[in-house]
Amino acid sequence: MDQVWIWTFWVWEWVKPVVAFTATLGVTLAAVVGAAWAAFRWFGQKWIESKFAKSLEEYKAGQARELEKLKHKINSTFDRITRLHDREFDVLPDLWGKLVEAKLWAGAYISVTQSYARVMYLDDDALREFLDGTRFTEWQKREIIEAPNKQDQYIKTYNRYRYADVGGKLREFDLSFSKNGIFLHSELEEMMRKMLDIIHHAVVEHNVNEEENVRPRIRSASSTFENQGEALFLKIKRAVSDRLWESANKEL
Repeated sequence: MDQVWIWTFWVWEWVKPVVAFTATLGVTLAAVVGAAWAAFRWFGQKWIESKFAKSLEEYKAGQARELEKLKHKINSTFDRITRLHDREFDVLPDLWGKLVEAKLWAGAYISVTQSYARVMYLDDDALREFLDGTRFTEWQKREIIEAPNKQDQYIKTYNRYRYADVGGKLREFDLSFSKNGIFLHSELEEMMRKMLDIIHHAVVEHNVNEEENVRPRIRSASSTFENQGEALFLKIKRAVSDRLWESANKEL
């Protein structure tokens, strides 16, 4: 508003000599005032148009800067989402494969139906030859040969190796899951973690039964594995398939 009054004063100072000059020529005051008002309106309109144009340009420039910032933010967010999605697509098949192996090995280990070599019918030479074809250490072979019940000792030693093998499969999955689980969808990550716990509890329970020769066998964790675990495993399978196919369809 102050600028308007300054501009008005400036225009009047410019117009005032013109008014005085026209007055000396006998021009009426009304004509002088009319001429002064016309000049005032003309200069005022030009000034307003100039200010409006300047303000409009500043507004457009400001909007362009804000739009550029928004585009940069959207592109950055989209880029991060794309990279996370691509990473999930890379790690998910590997995690699924390791989970399948851990489940299959665990299922065979805790199964109530087991099959073992019948070493109690072998003589010493045949037993030695058979044991030399196993992974057993020398002291373990000796322990079987010298045991009063060779069959029981063989089964116990054999199951210790099976327990170690299953534990290795679980550790492989657990390590990969610990490193890459953050790239999974939260629901799928939670399901895989729960499946790992179910398998682990069942395996530990079965190992205690074997080592301590528990009678009757404790089967609560194994029952959870066979029932809830199986249902959860199928749910994970569907979720993994959906995520992978969803990613593949987005690439098309």
